[in-house]
Amino acid sequence: MKNYTVQQLEKTTGISTHTLRYFDKIGLLCPQRQKNGYRIYTSEQLPIAEMIVSLQKAMFTNREIKQLLDDYPGDATLNRLKENKKKLRREIAHLKRVYQTLGNHIQHLQALKSIRHDLFRPFIEEQEDVLVGLIHSDSNNIVDLFTTGNRIIGHPAWPHHHHHGLLIPTDTILSEGYPVQTMYAEEPTLIRHAPYTRKSGRYLCMYANGNMENNAQLYPFIQHALQFVPSLPQETFIQQISAPVMKKYKQDFLVKLMIRIDLS
Repeated sequence: MKNYTVQQLEKTTGISTHTLRYFDKIGLLCPQRQKNGYRIYTSEQLPIAEMIVSLQKAMFTNREIKQLLDDYPGDATLNRLKENKKKLRREIAHLKRVYQTLGNHIQHLQALKSIRHDLFRPFIEEQEDVLVGLIHSDSNNIVDLFTTGNRIIGHPAWPHHHHHGLLIPTDTILSEGYPVQTMYAEEPTLIRHAPYTRKSGRYLCMYANGNMENNAQLYPFIQHALQFVPSLPQETFIQQISAPVMKKYKQDFLVKLMIRIDLS
């Protein structure tokens, strides 16, 4: 029969020395005490230690674990195991969502890293029809657009979960600025409220830093688009790429400028 010192059992099971002392104190996992004062665990206690670790991961407290092991064959133990199995199922579902969210953030941040190497470089992109919902405000204040969106959708977190941006009449974009009166978002409630289709086709696009409502790159971008078509479409789009929660200063935001140049 193999014996384990406290340190050896800690290494084998992952239960810390501090926790093993607590288990000894409450009578959950008690070692044999040698004449020299050393505490020794037997190999027969190893399965119990491993069961304790499993029960801890199953969201049982140490005191609950002792109660379970003291009355292991009883109905109370069976009922508690079933109850915590349900809790674990809910926790696993939650962890899967968290795992997916972390993956999305990693993918997003990797994309931002790549985009930062391509700022201010116009490119052509084929796009499909995109169904969005519109928000309108005459105040020319982007805060009012977000506030209206919050009211329609019912919660303020939607900008962090759905593509959104500004729809701007192309002929209103001047060197000194442009109106900020219409926002679009790929958000289901908003789509039902005020649907709009961003048409498919070839788009001239460019990534730029700065905010959506006062971006100095938009007017030069429109002038550049005139090299591709003799007349421009009615709408130009500025889409938010980096979420506000990730950037402290507006000049650190990333946006995507888009205008359709396939007008056939």
